[in-house]
Amino acid sequence: MLGLTETTNDLREIEMEAEKNSAQHALALDIFCHRIKKYIGAYIAILGGLDILVFTAGIGEHSLQVRKKVLSGMEYLGIEMDEKKNERNEFEIGKGKVRVLVVPTNEELAIARDTRNILKSLQEQVEKEIPEESMATQLSQLSGDDKAELIALWLRNPYATVFEIAEQLEKRIGKKLDVRVISKGMELLGLNKVSEKKKTELARNNKSQPERSYK
Repeated sequence: MLGLTETTNDLREIEMEAEKNSAQHALALDIFCHRIKKYIGAYIAILGGLDILVFTAGIGEHSLQVRKKVLSGMEYLGIEMDEKKNERNEFEIGKGKVRVLVVPTNEELAIARDTRNILKSLQEQVEKEIPEESMATQLSQLSGDDKAELIALWLRNPYATVFEIAEQLEKRIGKKLDVRVISKGMELLGLNKVSEKKKTELARNNKSQPERSYK
């Protein structure tokens, strides 16, 4: 859109300029809607028909003009727009055989929910019970040098997950340890009790330090 208008890729600005009789912005808007219409037609052919057409996200939710241009001339496919409903930005704006919906999105909420579910799943993995004998055996395999590596990795990024530390530790010491064992080791070292204030301070100090390599 920026290439076509030579001024902006913001559709709101493009629509305003088109309303001010800017031929270049009007052309960009027409090309944009034409391409959407082409995709709809292509996927109807692939699917062998259509039950519901959904407009969503910023443009789909808020641009009356884009919805009108896209749906224009699609009555033969059973897609027909109710202009008054479109102007009122209603949830359902169609009146033909195919339902036409305007569905609001909330990407931030979806990301937050997915993140919560992933973290919950990872936490459950960490909290799964491991036989005490096996735990003791694996903990005993951590030498003083291994524990030093563990502390060094944690200091490098106090906000790293136990899974990230486990992956890095395996590369450093050459042996794979159960994340629950590493979690227990961090607990025994008291790393799980460090305050948020101290973690922030460590993270900030680490960012200010130049990258160093050791041979």
